[in-house]
Parts: sequence; structure tokens; C-alpha cells
Amino acid sequence: MNQEKRHYLALLDRALLFAARHTDPAGRMTVDGEIDCKDSGWLVLGGAIRGLEVGWNIGEFNLADLCRRWTLASVRVDDTRSAWTIFALLYTLYLTGGNDGPFARSFSAAERAELDRFLLQIDMHYLYEASRNYRVAAAIIDALRLRFGYIEHPELPIEENIDAMLSGCLGNGFFNDDDCRGSRADRRIDAYSAEIIGLLLHFDEIFDFASCRHEEIMEICREFCRDGKFLIDADGEFAKWGRSLRGEAEAKKIFLWEFAEAHGLAAQPGDGVAAARAQLEFFARYGIDETGRIGCDKAFNRGMRDEYTTQVQAQGYGVYGLAMALKWCAPGPRPEPLPLPAEKESFVKYLPGPAIVCASGRRSGIHYILPLANRMTKNMFFWHNRITGENDVEVDVSAKFMPLPYFGRKIPAPYAGPQLPFLPMLRTAAGVLLVPRNLDETGPQAVEEPGAVRCRTEYAFCPVREYRPAVELAFSATLVCRPAELEWEFRFRGSWPEGSSVELHLFEPLPECAIRVECELCGADARWSTKECAPSIYGPATLARVARVAPCDTLSLHVRYCHV
Repeated sequence: MNQEKRHYLALLDRALLFAARHTDPAGRMTVDGEIDCKDSGWLVLGGAIRGLEVGWNIGEFNLADLCRRWTLASVRVDDTRSAWTIFALLYTLYLTGGNDGPFARSFSAAERAELDRFLLQIDMHYLYEASRNYRVAAAIIDALRLRFGYIEHPELPIEENIDAMLSGCLGNGFFNDDDCRGSRADRRIDAYSAEIIGLLLHFDEIFDFASCRHEEIMEICREFCRDGKFLIDADGEFAKWGRSLRGEAEAKKIFLWEFAEAHGLAAQPGDGVAAARAQLEFFARYGIDETGRIGCDKAFNRGMRDEYTTQVQAQGYGVYGLAMALKWCAPGPRPEPLPLPAEKESFVKYLPGPAIVCASGRRSGIHYILPLANRMTKNMFFWHNRITGENDVEVDVSAKFMPLPYFGRKIPAPYAGPQLPFLPMLRTAAGVLLVPRNLDETGPQAVEEPGAVRCRTEYAFCPVREYRPAVELAFSATLVCRPAELEWEFRFRGSWPEGSSVELHLFEPLPECAIRVECELCGADARWSTKECAPSIYGPATLARVARVAPCDTLSLHVRYCHV
């Protein structure tokens, strides 16, 4: 076992032991009084992979018995929407040898009947209407239910489900993972594309890497690992925007680069090793503590969680990611890791497929990702909001999917708004805040220039949680991106509401990052103040310099980031 495998195993065991020590006799993992049996399937899958790789005894626990109890806790929940636990249990059944393997044999006849009932109760129509990634889950679930004799035929052809996901592939390894509701011009592009590729690899694997879409899946993985390395900063952080920004966000993506390195899909030998190692180091530093607990956010439970995050989910996803990295990490000698782009140079890189700009300033230490194509004109549907405990709710997640620069942990911004970085926000005479939204269906306009990318986006002012213009006033935003520099120009059109003004927020770096922000605002007189704003995934509050500006025709904002 090489050094990387040993490192994966050590972190995996630490995370599994934390889960085991917080699991009651009924198989329910309970932390700080919180119980979530909807996501413990990930613990089962990760535990089973660990058992297959190096053995079933871990500390004072037997993993086979733990996997059995975690499974029973899951299947004893009456839930027709548990897509991911059903996927995890079926995939575990596949990996452990099917109906005659050790996982299947660990259940009594009565317990196996409970498991079988659970695997048949899912409402597949829910999967068809959710985000596209659920269509991959549907394909895997039905393929394995067919194989193990649970069903005679799928509700939809398996190829149709996979093609629904592949139709969202934009290029460079990224997907539009929007759902079927609302405007077809909406685009939800984020780091979750890595998880989608992981699911596609699982689908290909259950067909011995000879599935109906094998070539397409391999090429998507190749493109992602080739271009995704530009999105990893010098500290190893990759997931800076969008969904699922928990403590395990980087750990969950590592195995893609391990798979690419092992299967000749990396751009050059050592690329995959470097990307995996950097993200693992970030996770080890910020995502997991000495007890094995994995953070529900990137501030180790001091910041804001995703609306659907629990401790079991964060723990389970981390266990899954580490287990898959252990599984796909080649056991023999490794090529020397090549430096990541952010470790060796300043750059501005444009990925034309998803229209993502990523930039890195080597001297300043700044790195940002700008998903230009993102557009959200609806609230996101959650069948269960873990923050509020509500079922079947719609949540405004637009702040996570804006065509704005995201800087990660070095410059935190509010995770769920309402304050947005850089863009003018309209304050009416009555004090009502209207937020800018890119409602135009034409998509981003980007031009590559020497050492820069220039882009233009149109915005309307809308009420919070709504996606319709509330006033005649609108504006265009032209942005020139350079490695440690942003140049904005805002051109307003239409009538300013009487007594209104705009506010621009420049969020401050964390003090320990030793980054100084220099800015110049021209076009109107501004009143500057410092304000504590909404929480981020990196902490309980964010700090911003706020400029308040009276009506004008044009504003220009020049921002530079320097090392202190």
C-alpha cells in the first residue's frame, strides 16, 4: 500500500470511527441530538468498500455489523424519495458480490424482507422531475434492481435516463444540472459536476466499463480532469460556489483524479496525483477534526449550512469520497505530482463549454471562479429543508448561482444572500431592497483578450425571492477579469425610482490570508461604510465595505488584490 492509500485509509478510518461511536444499537447515527436516517446509505457504502479493501474490523467495531445496522436504520424510514440511500445500498450489494455476498448474507430473513421492501418503494417519477443528476441515480437503481431480480423492466429505458444527464453536458467536463421546472434557459453550473461524473463512472462500472455510453463518459472524465485543475487554488480548495459546500466537498471529488491517473485519462502523468493530493490536504486541514467529525460547512459548523445538510449527510459523503479514493488509487508506484497551475503561475483561464472564468494571482495568493453562464429564474424545490425542518418547500438559492466571482475561503461572501458582491443593489425610498438578476435568455457574452477575459451581462432589479423586474431601471455590467484584478463598468438605463440609491458590497478577506483590497469607484460620489453581513459557509458573518451611490448614468469599479 503506497503513501496515498495509507493517507486515505487513515482519514477514512477516523471518519468511520466517529460515525460508529455515535451510532445507537438501532443503527441511527446521532450527533448533538440530530438524527437523519435518510442519508446513512453513504456510511454503508463507504464502510463496505473499506471492508473489501483492507478488512472488516476497525478499532473496537465490526464494520459488517455496522453496515447492517446503518442499513436497517435507513430502510425503517417510510420514505419514497430516498434516491441516494437506495443507490448506495444497491451499489453496495453490487460491490460485495450481489445476493450471495457478505453484505446480503449479514441480514436475517426478516431484515432482508425489510431491505427488499425499501428498495421497491421509491417513486421513480420524483427522480425524473428533479435535477438531472437524479436521472443517473434512476439509471443505476433500475439497472441493479433488474440485475438482482427486484423488477422485470424499468419504468423508463435506462439509456433514456443516462442520455437525459448527458444532454446537460456543456463541455470541459461541466454540466447544466437544472431541473425540468421553469425556464429552459436556466443554468445551474457548479462544482457538483464532479459528483455527476462520479455517478456516471459508477454506471459504467456496473457494466464492466462497457456500458452503452462508455466512450462519452470516459471523454467527459478526461476533459474534467484536464481543465478542472485550473479551478483548484494553491491551498487545494476547488468547490467555491453552488451546492453542497460542506467540509467534505473536496474529499468527495478526489477519486475522479485518482481514476483518471489510474486509467490514463490525465492530461499528463502526475496531474491526477497533484490534484488529488492538494484537495486531500485542504480537506484534512479544514474539513475533518481529530475525532473524525466532518464539518457541515467549511467553517466547521460555525457558518451557514446548505438547506439540506445534516451531520449524517456530511459524514456519509466524506466517508464515501475517501472510500472511493482508496478504491481507485493505484496501489503501486506513483508518478511525481506536477505543480498545479495556481502553484506555479498567474493566469486567467476561460472554459468555453460552461463559460467559466478562473483566475489566479500567484503573488497575491488570490484565486477566483466566475461561472458566467449561470442563470436562476426560479426558487429551488427541496423535498426536505434540513435547516427549517419543512417538507416540500421552495428556497431562493440564486446567490449560489450568479455570474459573479467566487473567491472561496479567502474572501467569504454571504452564502444565501441577500447581499451580493460587487453588483449594484437598489434601495428604494421606503428602504426596500431590490436585487439584480440576469433574466436575459441569450446567455453570457465573453471575449478572450491578452491576459484577460471581458464579459457582459444584463441585469434587472427584482424583489428578493422573485424573478420579475420591479422597476423600469436596469443596467448592464461589463467586467474585465485579470489574475488579481477586476474592472467593472455599470451602465444604467430607464428611470430611477424617486428617492432611490444603489449599494455595492466589497467583501473583506480573512485577516490571516494577508490580502489587501484596493478599490476605486468613479462616476458618482459614494458614501462608504463598513457593515457586518449575512453568514457564509466559512463563518457566522461576513464583513463588507459598502458604497452608497445616488442616481447616475455610469459607475466604474476597479478592484485590485495585493499580498500584504
